[in-house]
Amino acid sequence: MRMQDYFRSLNDECAALRDRIRHFIEDRHWLTDGEGKESILRTMIGRSAPDSVKVGRGFVVSHENVSTQVDVLLYDASHPVLYRDGDLVFIPPASCRGIIEVKTSLTPRDLEKACKKLADVAEDIRPWKNEDIFVGVFSYENMIRGGQAQRQVLDLVKGASNGERNRIINHVALGDSTLVRYWKFDPDAERRPCPRPVLRPPPNYAGDYRHWHLYRMEQMAFGYFIHNALMSMASNLSAEEQHVYFPDEGKEMTRIRALAFD
Repeated sequence: MRMQDYFRSLNDECAALRDRIRHFIEDRHWLTDGEGKESILRTMIGRSAPDSVKVGRGFVVSHENVSTQVDVLLYDASHPVLYRDGDLVFIPPASCRGIIEVKTSLTPRDLEKACKKLADVAEDIRPWKNEDIFVGVFSYENMIRGGQAQRQVLDLVKGASNGERNRIINHVALGDSTLVRYWKFDPDAERRPCPRPVLRPPPNYAGDYRHWHLYRMEQMAFGYFIHNALMSMASNLSAEEQHVYFPDEGKEMTRIRALAFD
């Protein structure tokens, strides 16, 4: 199976659907354009999500707080929701499996704001969860360029955490070729090596690693982002079973920079 080609086809599909909406409305209604891009990502994740997880948009509600609106909400289908109308949902923190902020493009300031918004929501959710959740920023275009761009991206993603693990952003797709991934465990560990980009390493996998890696992967960032979101829902799959969802080559060979949490 040629997973690299499949991942690139996901990039092509994202771009085609994005442009199709723009062909109709051009620049007449940016709100509709943005909502369309959010819907595209919800659809692409939802069609491959297990029946145990639903994909929507909305708010996370606790006794203490109501979150800002989340563009893509992944939530446990076995839990009752507080309110649902179409894909708009209000859910309690314990039901949440993932939160994603969707952008057309990102400048450094935009990335900082998007990461802070998500980190604020994640901080309220994670204390209710026994397992981690998927927390990601997805941008169709990457406007952060220049010689220091790679370090700047990692610094901005790390900065949103304020040194708190409950605030960690663990996935960022910047355009179709740049991906940031947070690793709690070292993907390069020598003990029981795990060469492919699985979300959950084996139980005896080495290390409390805690680094963000930035990858430059030509036209595959969207595919990795979507499939990592899917793997965050796959609590019953071993690391070996998750390998089939990713290219054989893995992405560590495309890593160009890393930054430690501590």
